[in-house]
Amino acid sequence: MLAFSGCPLLPPGELPSVPYYTLPGDVAELHQLADYAFHTSRRLPNLVRARTALRKADYIQHDNFDTQWRLARIDSVLAQVDDRNGDEWAFEGRRAAELAIRLRPRRVEGHLYAAICTALEAKFHPSDADKLTGKVIKYAEAADKIDGSFDDGGARRVLGAVYLYSPAWPRGVGELDEAIEVLEDLHKRHPKRAINVWFLAEAYRRADQQRDAIRLYKRLLKFKRRGQWGLEGRPYRSKAKAFIRQLTRAP
Repeated sequence: MLAFSGCPLLPPGELPSVPYYTLPGDVAELHQLADYAFHTSRRLPNLVRARTALRKADYIQHDNFDTQWRLARIDSVLAQVDDRNGDEWAFEGRRAAELAIRLRPRRVEGHLYAAICTALEAKFHPSDADKLTGKVIKYAEAADKIDGSFDDGGARRVLGAVYLYSPAWPRGVGELDEAIEVLEDLHKRHPKRAINVWFLAEAYRRADQQRDAIRLYKRLLKFKRRGQWGLEGRPYRSKAKAFIRQLTRAP
C-alpha cells in the first residue's frame, strides 16, 4: 500500500474511505472531526470521512479507548445509512466496542455501542439472530447497570427494542409486556427524547392500546426538528403520520 509520511494511504480493507493525508495528524483533532460529523450530518461521505479519521487516530495511537468507542458509534450510524456495506460497518463497530470494553470495562460507552452494533449485525444475519440477540441483552444490561442515564437511557432503549421487535418464544426473546414495562420506565425517566416516545408508541400499537399509541405518535410530531432528531427523525415522523391515519380509521 502507498504511504504518506510513514502512514498508510488508506485503512486496510475494502470499505469506503478517504486518504489519510486529507485528515488532521493529531488524535484530539481527529476525535473532534468525528464528533462534529456525528452531531451534524447523516450524509454518507461525511460519515465515511469521520470513520476514516478514527481509523487514522487508531493508527497513530493504538488501543485508545476514546477512539474505539467513537469508531463503534460512527459505525453504528453507517450500518443504518449504508445498506450496501451495513454488515461490515456493524462488524467493525462491534469489534471496536469490544476493544473499548476491554480497555475500560467500567465505562458505559463500549457496552452500549457493542449492544447497538450487535443488534445491527443480527439484522444482517437473521439465521444467527438468537445468538446475537443474547449478546445484545448482555451488553445492554451491563451498560444500564453502569450508567442508565447515558444517551437519555440508551441501554434501556436497546433492551426495549429487542423485546419489542424480536420474535416471541420459542423462536426468540420477544415479549411485549416486558417491552412495555421497559419502555414506559424509559419514557418516564427521559420524556424529552423523541426516539423514546417512538418506541413506547410502537409498543402500545402492537399491544392494541390504540388511544395511547395515537397520543404518543401525535406527541412525537411536536418535537422540534433539531439536533439528533433533526438528523434522524424524518422516517419516524412519516411512519407516525401513517399510523395515526391507520389507527384513527380502525373500528
